[in-house]
This record gives sequence, C-alpha cells and structure tokens, in this order.
Amino acid sequence: MKRFSQGEEEDYILEYFRDNQDGNFLDIGSYNPEIFSNVRALFEKGWTGICVEPSDDPFNVLKEAYKGTGVEVYNCAIGTETKIDEFFDSGGDALSSTDKDHVKKWTDDYDVTFTTTTKQFYTLEDLIAQSVYKSFNFVSIDVENDRLGIDILKQVQLYSVGMVCLECSYDLRSEVKEYMEGWKEVYSNAENILLCR
Repeated sequence: MKRFSQGEEEDYILEYFRDNQDGNFLDIGSYNPEIFSNVRALFEKGWTGICVEPSDDPFNVLKEAYKGTGVEVYNCAIGTETKIDEFFDSGGDALSSTDKDHVKKWTDDYDVTFTTTTKQFYTLEDLIAQSVYKSFNFVSIDVENDRLGIDILKQVQLYSVGMVCLECSYDLRSEVKEYMEGWKEVYSNAENILLCR
C-alpha cells in the first residue's frame, strides 16, 4: 500500500479511524494530494473535507487532483484575522510560510529562494462560513509557522474532532498538550505531534 504521510502518522490515523468509512477532514497547509499528506489515506477510504493551500503551484495541483470529488480546495491562508497579508512563497517546495524567522533560516542555511507576495487570510470561522463542511473528524495543521499553527488549533471547534495532527517544534509541544488536556499523544516525530481523544 502506498504511504502518503511524511512519517508514520498515516498508520495511527488509519488505525484510529479504522471503523469510519467516511468522515470529514480539515487539512490546513495541504501542499500536495499525495506527498506528505495526512488526509489522503482517509480520502481513499471515502472521506472528504477541506484542503487549504496558500502557495499557488501546490494549490493548482490539489485543485486538479480533487476536482469532482467533493473535496473543497481553497487558495488562501488561515490566520488570526481575515485580511490581506504578507506571504513568503517558496515556489511549491513545501516551505512557503508567513513566518519571517522560518524564511530567514531556510534562506541562510539552505539557500532557498522565497518570493514575498500578498495572500488572502481568513480566520477559520470565516473560511468555514464559505464551506458546506461545518464539522470535522480529523484535523491536520502544517503551516511552517509553529506559533500560527497553535493559534489555528485554538480556533478549531473540537466537539466533533477525534484526532489532530499538528506540525510543531518540540519546544512548543508542552503548550499544545496543556491546551489539549485530556487528549492522548499517540505519535510524534521531529515534525508532527498526533493527538487523539
């Protein structure tokens, strides 16, 4: 079987939702329909939902891949306010970000080129108001900005959510666990932490 997630996330996701042949996912920072995807294996089971990708080239790939499937694909960013704001696009290589420190690290250490542009940002509430999907069973957040990722997590209405995958550095995971008190950490690696009820 083809693996889509970056690490072993997919194994834990599929095990947790093994009895759910359908459901809704929210994928923020989707990047690609198959590469580093925490939702593709669920889609293959019959799930649908929302993919959010602010970088134009990856968005176009996602839009084409999910055309006619019921998956909604949005070319925007999620933030703490609905507004047009600065966005640093790395040209489709999974590093685009809103975080200047992230951009500096990848530019200085790895010679990655970013183009500064503007992008429509929505609060999660304002984005979901545009969607047919109002609740989610699985949420994946990968926005190349740890602080923003946590801020987005805090906007998620968790009443229907069974599992969350958040890209987050080790030094901020205690804050995540404190916020998600009562949830169980089932897997983590250098990139992500996976929590379930």
